[in-house]
Amino acid sequence: MTTVNTPNPTAIPDQASSPCVTAKALQEARCHARISGVTTQATSPKNAIPLHLVGADDYAGWLANSAPQNIRQWAKNQKFSGKAGNTLDIFDADGALVESVGVVGDTTSPFSFSAIAAKLRPALYSVSAQGTLDPKNDPALASTILTGWGYQHYRKTAAESVLLDATGFDAAASKDALHIVQSAFLIRDLINTPANIMGPKELADAALGISQKFNARAKIHVVTDERDFPMLWAVGKAATAHKYKDEAPRLFEMEWGDPADPKLILIGKGITYDTGGLAIKTGPRMVTMHRDMGGAAHALGLAHYLMASGQKMHIKLVLPLAKNAIGATAYENGAIITAKNGKTIEIENTDAEGRLVLSDALVHACADPNFADAPIVNFATLTGAGRSVCAPDVPVVMSNDNALARRIMEHGETMDDLYESVTIHKKHAGAVRGTFADLANSGGASFPGHSYAMHFLLNFVNDGRTLVHCDQPCWNFSSSAGKKIGGMDQGLRNFARLLPKIIR
Repeated sequence: MTTVNTPNPTAIPDQASSPCVTAKALQEARCHARISGVTTQATSPKNAIPLHLVGADDYAGWLANSAPQNIRQWAKNQKFSGKAGNTLDIFDADGALVESVGVVGDTTSPFSFSAIAAKLRPALYSVSAQGTLDPKNDPALASTILTGWGYQHYRKTAAESVLLDATGFDAAASKDALHIVQSAFLIRDLINTPANIMGPKELADAALGISQKFNARAKIHVVTDERDFPMLWAVGKAATAHKYKDEAPRLFEMEWGDPADPKLILIGKGITYDTGGLAIKTGPRMVTMHRDMGGAAHALGLAHYLMASGQKMHIKLVLPLAKNAIGATAYENGAIITAKNGKTIEIENTDAEGRLVLSDALVHACADPNFADAPIVNFATLTGAGRSVCAPDVPVVMSNDNALARRIMEHGETMDDLYESVTIHKKHAGAVRGTFADLANSGGASFPGHSYAMHFLLNFVNDGRTLVHCDQPCWNFSSSAGKKIGGMDQGLRNFARLLPKIIR
């Protein structure tokens, strides 16, 4: 195993250290967020078209008492009723668009604002809050995440976008929204980057670029044998046979913040492509398997937000990164492998590889004396069973603290960033025992897959430590307002708002 250390880097490059598309995506995301106007500048751009956002319940009163005369007259002429989700465009005598009104239904959901933005003509708009809509309204600002974003790095001609300038909102809230925007763009772009372009090395390098941006201490462990990270090596060794590209598995770790501040560990599954191994997936199921690193993208994106917003936390980020490939050295179904903590694992399914690489990450993180007993939040595209609990857009959250999992679910309901809480029962802990080893990595049809995986992971966390595990697809399977098909940030806003309240 080789290791790359970056102790307190002082130079913050414009791009991540690897000249791959992930670096390009990150740079463009920063630029797009800036163009989208989520800034603290004093005035709006002169060419921006005023966009008045007003809640559906407030529209009639606002129109009668506060709206400019030209809007009142235009609404009357157009017989615009102010129905939720509708927009009104006002033109001058030459037919040029000069002003717009958007009537928002649910002012607690950014997707309601995105539904408005989806109906706007491509242009730069200066957004203002009208009626009782709070200028600090987080969903309105967060809608800038969802409006102009599109993964267009491989199109010769980019589609025209709606861009929103938020100078009509509270400056501090706008600045915070900028951090959400950048983090969401980062998550989505990383997930959408195809596996032939982003393998373990490129993803580790992109994470390194983020750490350098915030002067964090980072280390990349390049795994070349089973000694230090046996499960990463087992899953990723077949990919190392690539003749022209470095596909060795890696473990990325980063530490940021004042050691005196409350501590938090973030972990994310980073399988940059999942064939299923020798338990090979069918062709259609493999098409989107570059998203199997979505957990790592989420952990990195959440860390990005917490650092950018200057939260009073001492954060450790651990990303186990590998490609689950097929080859002569691929690990076999039926193999028994000794984990990093000494427990033996019977491989019943090579397509249940995520929990294996996470076991290395969990043991490694728990062994850090600077983060003794720190709570862990883990993100992973771990099981199909998790999607069947509700739907792909409502992922599962589980914890050995069931009350905390319920709190995360309830908090998400206030901002339309949803999780479904699944209760974990201690009496089921023995379900993960293997036939010939301490543990088995798959329970077959005998136990719900998401619950089985959670009980498996708890074998690699020391007693008394809180583990929150989010089992989520990280993908939109169809497009809707603010949710374009492809990589999706799930839980970012929920955790970004909740963690500062509970990590104290």
